[in-house]
Amino acid sequence: MPDDLPVTRLPAPDTDPELTRVRSGAASTDAVAGLSTDHPLYRSPPQLPAVPGYRVTHEIARGGMGCVLAARDLVLDRDVAIKVLLPGGDTADAARRFVTESKVTAQLPHPNVPPVYALGTLGDGSPFLVMKLVAGRTLAALLEQRGAPGDDLSRFVQAFEQVCLAVGFAHSQGVVHRDLKPANIMVGAFGEVQVMDWGLARLLNEGPTPPRAPRPRATRPRATRPRAAPA
Repeated sequence: MPDDLPVTRLPAPDTDPELTRVRSGAASTDAVAGLSTDHPLYRSPPQLPAVPGYRVTHEIARGGMGCVLAARDLVLDRDVAIKVLLPGGDTADAARRFVTESKVTAQLPHPNVPPVYALGTLGDGSPFLVMKLVAGRTLAALLEQRGAPGDDLSRFVQAFEQVCLAVGFAHSQGVVHRDLKPANIMVGAFGEVQVMDWGLARLLNEGPTPPRAPRPRATRPRATRPRAAPA
């Protein structure tokens, strides 16, 4: 190393006055590294609920009304995902969606539909769902990170085919998802697809069907390959 390079001496950790202020609590948190108290580094981690029969390890995802937790089944010794409601999200409608999701998935034994293992109640009376733990990323995240629409096209076509298989099977069983979107589709490391979140699904053989939305006005179809007219 050349001897003529400038040398900057850093203060020793124990003698750095700013570090001493932080350790002693004299410095406000919004002054540390220029970060505000709203920064994730200063937020307290969410308190994990106690679920009987399971050891909750960490939070996987969080939405507007609930969150999904990773846990260990203490009886069957396997990893599972547990969906719980957030404080304030424990409404009658949310509880109904939990029951709907468990009933629907129980009727859809399909490799692209994650099964619900159990439906239970926490100590505060709010419901929880125990589901298969699906490792992977959402289709929404994968679509967002690709550079161009044509990138990795075969991979997305294969994922779409699996989604069609799951939805087609659900329709054959009288079930309509009603919330199908890329954010509710998980893609695993080997390309396996799981259609998630059946809480808004409709069982066609239960109760009256809700009114349909107005149909859009017919438009001229795009040009397609010519086909022979039926005889």
